[in-house]
Amino acid sequence: MRFVSTDNEDSKKMLQTIGKENIEELFSSIPSNLLSNNLLNIPKAKDERQLKKSLTNLISPLNLVNFLGAGACEHFVPEWISQQLLRAEWYTSYTPYQAEVSQGNLQAIFEFQSMIKSLLGQEIANASMYDGATALVEAVLLAHRINQKNIVLVPSNIHPHYEQTLKTYLQYTSIKIVSINFDKQGMVCFNSFYKALEQFDNQICAACIQTPNFFGLFEDVTAFAKTLSEKNIFSIAVNTDCSALALIKPLGTLGFDVCVSDGIGLLGSLSMGGPGVGLFATKQQYLRQTPGRLVGLTTDKNGNLGFVLTLSTREQHIRREKATSNICTNHNLMALALAMTLSSYGKSGFINLAFNNIHKTIYFRKKLLELGIKPEFNNPHYNETVIKFASSEHVKKFLNKARSKNIIAGLNLGQFYQNLNSHLLIATTELHEDEEITQLATLLGEEING
Repeated sequence: MRFVSTDNEDSKKMLQTIGKENIEELFSSIPSNLLSNNLLNIPKAKDERQLKKSLTNLISPLNLVNFLGAGACEHFVPEWISQQLLRAEWYTSYTPYQAEVSQGNLQAIFEFQSMIKSLLGQEIANASMYDGATALVEAVLLAHRINQKNIVLVPSNIHPHYEQTLKTYLQYTSIKIVSINFDKQGMVCFNSFYKALEQFDNQICAACIQTPNFFGLFEDVTAFAKTLSEKNIFSIAVNTDCSALALIKPLGTLGFDVCVSDGIGLLGSLSMGGPGVGLFATKQQYLRQTPGRLVGLTTDKNGNLGFVLTLSTREQHIRREKATSNICTNHNLMALALAMTLSSYGKSGFINLAFNNIHKTIYFRKKLLELGIKPEFNNPHYNETVIKFASSEHVKKFLNKARSKNIIAGLNLGQFYQNLNSHLLIATTELHEDEEITQLATLLGEEING
């Protein structure tokens, strides 16, 4: 049920309409002995996030505290967005072919593109992809169409699901993946990177790097982009949580040819790992090779502004073998949700969101250090923290213990990295209360310190 508050002037007009002088007269039928003049014992006002959490705790029989991030870190999304998304006119993922009856939809996509272009620091952005993983695939395929080379360099500290999706798409192509190791600090090993550049030289189709990487560490993307630019190698910047982009220089301004990301944590729901919304932005010179579709601004014969599909090089529109992508629909509703969230925060609010996430991670690490626990990786970080246990069995034991206290404590890294099978990846965001973070740190101390 929607609630619209009133001010004093609204209340006065409503009373006049029903012929009442004041509120007391409105309720005059209630016996005076049943009326109370005392102030009600109502708790202090809370902001929307705190109120929503309090109400959820009241109605939910199982109040789980989730520290499972790994590319799907949930952030605060204002409730008005979910209400707006219930409007029937948004409920279609189908292409708005008829511009004359799709202006609202087309304008929403246009605004989304403008925001993503600005966020990623590129010249153009398309009208969204399925998710960040498929956006990465499309970036590699774009590079291959341009240079016809067959080696793509992929750091092993990129999100494992992104790498798996890339392998699935490329298995029937001539493109081969060459993995670049990460060092003892969880960062891309630049020695391995330089050796790969030397070994494969003219064969490299593209090279990518993720920041923050899968372990939550900010990579030296400036040096990476500069090296690739000097060697005239196609470069791809990857990001799995676009909120972190508020803290760093826009990746496109560093020289990356394509930037991809995902807005999954800013859509208002994380159910079964989704839905996501893939972000794809690139240079103007690659416009005709960009997958999916773009919306542009134009004027009609009367000089009125209008929005239209300006480019749709996908297989529904042209011959299959000439298409840049096999995307048949897109996450239009999710793109709309992300655009609403970004506009709700505004530039300064989005930066504050990112800093709040940093503060929560710092608070968590401070509590760990007080207990004598040192995070495995200590480079500049965002949200994620890697903790080492005595063995893989200790990790499993701790996860079960935390779960018994209604805490999902993190991701067991052993399922992706054999050399990290005794490590846990823990995500802290602005949604976690200090008391919840302290409780998790205490449990870690009990397990690790014995």
